[in-house]
Amino acid sequence: MSPFYSVKIVEAMPKCGPNERPEACGNLKECEPTCDGEDKICPRGCYGGSVCVCEEGFYRDRAGDCVTDEDCAIWDDMEIITLPPQ
Repeated sequence: MSPFYSVKIVEAMPKCGPNERPEACGNLKECEPTCDGEDKICPRGCYGGSVCVCEEGFYRDRAGDCVTDEDCAIWDDMEIITLPPQ
């Protein structure tokens, strides 16, 4: 009788930025709080591979950073102006 081997594949967790934490369920990124304040629908189950999500109390801003709600307000007051080439 041949030996039986059990192999477990472990995915490496990503290295996350400031105010972020690794999350094994990649689909949780879809329900991460953002500065735009939109209600997110969180999918059931766990799929999609490892991702970085904002720590509790932080929100994803337009630049992709995890910031406090006070820092979110900065984006609300910003106006982007594109100047014509000279």
